[in-house]
Amino acid sequence: MMETGKANILAVGVYLADVENTVEHIRANFAAASHFNVVQRWTAIALTPNARIISPEDRIVKQRTARFKLINQMLADCDAFDWIVVTDDDVELAPGFLDDLISIADRADFALFQPARTRDSFIDHLITAQCDGVTARRTNFVEIGPIVCLRADAARLLIPFDQTTEMAWGLDYIWPVLIAEAGLKMGIVDGVAAAHRIRKPNVTYSGDHARIESTVLLGRHRHVQKSDAFRVLDVLV
Repeated sequence: MMETGKANILAVGVYLADVENTVEHIRANFAAASHFNVVQRWTAIALTPNARIISPEDRIVKQRTARFKLINQMLADCDAFDWIVVTDDDVELAPGFLDDLISIADRADFALFQPARTRDSFIDHLITAQCDGVTARRTNFVEIGPIVCLRADAARLLIPFDQTTEMAWGLDYIWPVLIAEAGLKMGIVDGVAAAHRIRKPNVTYSGDHARIESTVLLGRHRHVQKSDAFRVLDVLV
């Protein structure tokens, strides 16, 4: 039962049960949040008989399925929550992660946001690397992973996520248009970072295929160009 008087977080994730992951660590970290009621939902993609299911409560899918299709299914009742957290299965988080992350995002008035990546992480876009001496940055870019967070007003705007692509690459260039038109703010929280260093990119999926799908997706939607996306608009120190 959720404790009254606290904001409610719905945290969802899809994990690969056949490869190394940090789901037990993530689950325990989220459950330890003291300032919020946290509901967690996990779906396991289990492709081999040796797949390791973390909890009997987890949904099990035994065929390769678009990640955001599974995420959308777990977010069917997201309008009942104040905050939504979508996580990958291979991040490492410091104690108090959710309490600190949401607190800073709330102070910065971010409707869509992500934790910065630690400097020793695999980093796809330099703007997501943790910036020393900064609490948060308002930006035109919030990456699709490894962790993306939405306040209820952004969730109503952006969920359900487009699920025509397997990895949903490209959504992070479409979101800034929708967020700006709604008069909302988005950004990167540097005061709370996530380490993303367990698995190299493009190991469990095809990066080339994801890029092709991204090009098709962006051809169907208004989006920002990279030159506009990777800009810092304001800084919270």
